[in-house]
Amino acid sequence: MKRKNGIDLFRFIGAFFIMLVHTKYGYLPEEYVDNIRISARWAVPFFFLCSGYFLQSKITDNKILDFRKIEKNIVNLISIIIVASFVYLLVNRSFTLEVSSILTGTYFHLWFIGSLIFGYLFLWYIYYIKRTRLLPLISSLILLSALFSDSYDVTMGINLDYYTFGFFISIPFLYFGLVISRFKFSKTQTQIIFIIFILSFALQYIESNQLFKHYFYPKYDHQLLIGTIISSVSLFILTTKINIQNNRLSDWGKDYSLFIYLYHPFIYYLINTGFGKTLPNAFGYLSIFNPILGFTISLLGAIFIEKYFNSLFNLLNGRFLQKQ
Repeated sequence: MKRKNGIDLFRFIGAFFIMLVHTKYGYLPEEYVDNIRISARWAVPFFFLCSGYFLQSKITDNKILDFRKIEKNIVNLISIIIVASFVYLLVNRSFTLEVSSILTGTYFHLWFIGSLIFGYLFLWYIYYIKRTRLLPLISSLILLSALFSDSYDVTMGINLDYYTFGFFISIPFLYFGLVISRFKFSKTQTQIIFIIFILSFALQYIESNQLFKHYFYPKYDHQLLIGTIISSVSLFILTTKINIQNNRLSDWGKDYSLFIYLYHPFIYYLINTGFGKTLPNAFGYLSIFNPILGFTISLLGAIFIEKYFNSLFNLLNGRFLQKQ
């Protein structure tokens, strides 16, 4: 399938929005921090949708997902989680080895890679046993379970572990990406989808406010809301309709968004350690700019390493076992 510059552009934007979630903001008021985190929740589902969208081209006319066509993706992802896990052993000194670490890695954000591996294998399995009709039901059940365990279990007076269910959200979003790739959206439909995106994006704030007002659920803790699901899917559809020429930002999204996702916590660690030791009194104020500074350093670091240490760049991106 031909690359889509609109999608690649939003890969770049999405990488920045993920960085908005994974940092502290010093003296910035709590309300602002909560709103920033909620505004960025579309990014992780977006990257799952991207993978599903491009997976469609690997499904034959006979509705067969040939494992050989996703083998390279899976090998690359396994290599990534191995390399990145070793890198984060330098940071995560409290890490304890568990069986789950095989899929979730040694640092909090690497669950995304493990989830994507599992999602690929699950979709291959469903296509292999010819039970693709089950995918809408399975996807709905996973999303409802993840949504309830994260944000709405509090309405029943219980507290479920979101990450048990959240690990599997790659499956519905990969499936949605597959479905989206099959459709041609008209201009009118695109306009309606844009309105849906605006409304659903705002819905996240309404949900979080109401859950806090009635159940004292901290806005900071939300991972998935109804508005998050709808806004991420509708935004992704809109990006498939963006027709722009190849440009620097879309190239950076294609080439470096994965690197930024993988190693931005390491950059944050270096920034916070440096500020904490050299400018302890100003640290709380400087932390407000963590996302901008961290994103800039991550991007420039990726460009520098690729240009001058290409073998290292390939290693850090999990391509060390593949012929270049």
